[in-house]
Amino acid sequence: MTVRRLLAERTQGSVVMASATDIGGVRGMPTVRIEDLRSVGAAGDPGGRYGITMGAAGGGTLTGERVVLSGDTMSAVAVYGRRAEPETAMTLRHVIVEGTRAAACGSVPEGDPASCLRDGRSEAGGIGVLARDGGRLSLETFAVRGAELAGVLVAPGGRVELHRGLVAGNALGINLMVDDYDLALLDDEVFAFGNATDVAREELVLPDPGSLLIGAAGPPGAH
Repeated sequence: MTVRRLLAERTQGSVVMASATDIGGVRGMPTVRIEDLRSVGAAGDPGGRYGITMGAAGGGTLTGERVVLSGDTMSAVAVYGRRAEPETAMTLRHVIVEGTRAAACGSVPEGDPASCLRDGRSEAGGIGVLARDGGRLSLETFAVRGAELAGVLVAPGGRVELHRGLVAGNALGINLMVDDYDLALLDDEVFAFGNATDVAREELVLPDPGSLLIGAAGPPGAH
């Protein structure tokens, strides 16, 4: 599927998601291309509990050119796979991700069914771009700025490559949760500055990927 010249304003749930599905026993591995996308204020679900504006999961492939994601909730860009399945991959060129906010559930007291606080820690996100669990993400000619939690997050099992861009004005600029990560993958004319912490290795609590696609593809392992 190819989508061109798309404007999305204040959506609930994902704007674009390339996620593998089973239909009639046939496994589908979608390939999606996006050209000229602008998303403003994507809000996740009505209860503020999950959200990926632009994502790939479970073996899907997504490429994008000229993408602007502004003021979205939880995760503006997220790529994740499933074990023992084909690689999940996303490549974005000429992309701006700005002002990604934490979801509303992070301010609901722990113990309330609407809360996403667990043991005093929040799963509300506020992540500009994220790769985890077999997801592969490449950004070329980009800016990631103003994320409430982290601009670029490399979680266990994820791989991120950065080329010609800046990571600025985020709480955490680049956060690495992978031991001995190859920093050369993040250092091709990439500038991280003006973040509260430019490069960190904090163990953040991440939203369960299954909760991010409620009402869409279903949780990992459901197919």
